[in-house]
Amino acid sequence: MKHDQLALSRRELWLGGLGAVTAAGAILPLTGSSAADLPAPGPGCAGDNRRSVEIVEAFWHEVWQGLNPDAIDRLVHSDFVITSGGNDIVGREKFKAWVRRFQSEVNDFRFYIVETFQNQDGSRVTSRWRVTGRNNGLMNTRPNDAPFEMFGTAVLEVGPDGLLNVVSTRTRADTKPCHPG
Repeated sequence: MKHDQLALSRRELWLGGLGAVTAAGAILPLTGSSAADLPAPGPGCAGDNRRSVEIVEAFWHEVWQGLNPDAIDRLVHSDFVITSGGNDIVGREKFKAWVRRFQSEVNDFRFYIVETFQNQDGSRVTSRWRVTGRNNGLMNTRPNDAPFEMFGTAVLEVGPDGLLNVVSTRTRADTKPCHPG
């Protein structure tokens, strides 16, 4: 496998609060880690300046797995836009409020990274994810504590400065009984 192909397919598997394991087998501690703390791919690799997969997965880890919407201030542009369900949420403050509301509508909230990859120059990243939990009024439904799982795909734009600019998501929610894990 060529070095630039490895950079394009590089994945990180988050191990609870312990750390991350890269495709090369390196373990990265998560304590205090952020996108800026992650190592860059070696010289000559696609994405040298962006580390886009790592940046997006740090966003997932800090904001969604870590239940920390305030991390948005460090990870996205001030004029950030997310399109979800056909609606645009514009700016950090509105995005943080949207995340807080979403997270509060799910008891036992769990966020899983399924797959993440970037285009050759690192300007776009696609990431598949899964959320499990119990309904506490998610998407304007009656709270009934029923287990559910939701699958989504996000297409993210990563700026040259490493901040996220735009996210477009597509989701599918299943309200069938599930076994989070």
